[in-house]
Amino acid sequence: MPTHDIIDNREQTLADHVRCILKTADAARFAVGYFFVSGLDAVAAELEGIRELRLLIGNTTSRETLEQLAEGYRRLELVADAAEAQAYPRRAEMREMAERAGESLRGAIELMDQTDEGERLLKTLVRLIEEKARSGVFLSVLGFGIGNIKDSTLEKLADKGNGNYAYIDTINEARKVLVEELGATLVTVAKDVKIQVEFNPAEANAYRLIGYENRILRHEDFNNDAKDAGDMGAGHRVTALFEVVPRGVDVSLPPVDSLKYQPGGPLAQSGLPGELLNVKVRYKEPAGDVSQSIEIPVLDRNLRFDAATDDFQFAAAVASFGMILRDSPHKGDSTLDSVIRIAESRKGSDKNGYRSEFVGLVRKMRTIL
Repeated sequence: MPTHDIIDNREQTLADHVRCILKTADAARFAVGYFFVSGLDAVAAELEGIRELRLLIGNTTSRETLEQLAEGYRRLELVADAAEAQAYPRRAEMREMAERAGESLRGAIELMDQTDEGERLLKTLVRLIEEKARSGVFLSVLGFGIGNIKDSTLEKLADKGNGNYAYIDTINEARKVLVEELGATLVTVAKDVKIQVEFNPAEANAYRLIGYENRILRHEDFNNDAKDAGDMGAGHRVTALFEVVPRGVDVSLPPVDSLKYQPGGPLAQSGLPGELLNVKVRYKEPAGDVSQSIEIPVLDRNLRFDAATDDFQFAAAVASFGMILRDSPHKGDSTLDSVIRIAESRKGSDKNGYRSEFVGLVRKMRTIL
């Protein structure tokens, strides 16, 4: 309708004018200050041929119109749900299972807050989560608040649900988990991920994994697809640090009796020259039940620590900080000053400020210890 047309309902009514427009149009968009569904009755016949109808309406209308609009939206949702269920039956089934799991989880958590039977209820909740995980519904757990953190409970629930967990106590942590790392938090790209590291005794005299005490698997569980393990989200990276004593360097180790039926012999010469270790990774697709395997040899390039990447040196500083806090006998000559020096010099671009936040945390700890 031209912008200069003014309809005063004397010689021509607005309904007549709109009908003329709709006869030659395949889409209609109206901005209406006062809207009543009953007004559409006057142009109902012409609306039959309209492919798209959009209305921008003001906030002045009748109760009857509001009820009619609400009912219309409800019917549209039912139609959309039915169409989705027909086109994507698996997606509809997954959504139904997620809704049922959510209702059960809310009920169990509310009960936990209202009774003294927390441990028993937690076990019941874990069984429910495991059942839903087997059916394809993964659970990621986010805790909110300041203080009173129950990290072990969050980790246990997320582990059993093939998801991830995080505790959000600041706006920066919320931005990190729910904005910058949302894909890694909510989108699982591999489940039951297991890593096996084998050191070459021709190159390594001894080694020690730093941390991951609660993630150690028995050797026989690596190939056991029934054994649950960790999950990887989109964009996730996993860092594991080992303390390695090269071959030929003396190290004090606890004495071990020699084996009667498996006597020691010459070291096996296999792999490439300088091959320090071999990494095997097993994982399942998010909807799969059979694991796949990847195997990667790693060479010792004889690099000094200060020639390592920024990421490696920063990770080493974080690990040193953890050993200092635990007063680990393996901390060596690490100090809070050395942690600050390495971390400060290896922050890199640090576009989100996480590494600067870590340095600040160590500085605060230095004023306490």
